Amino acid sequence: MNSKRLEILRHLSTDLLLDMIDNIKELSEDSQQIALEEIIYILYEREVKYNEQE
Repeated sequence: MNSKRLEILRHLSTDLLLDMIDNIKELSEDSQQIALEEIIYILYEREVKYNEQE
């Protein structure tokens, strides 16, 4: 995973990240896999932080 890209993704809204997943088919097959892994990582990270606060 690219740490610079992950840092940028952390600043995007969840809605925007989900829209990115919806439009992932526009990327090459290799890029789709990388993008999906990074976006899901950020969403998982947010979910864990949210659940820790409860």
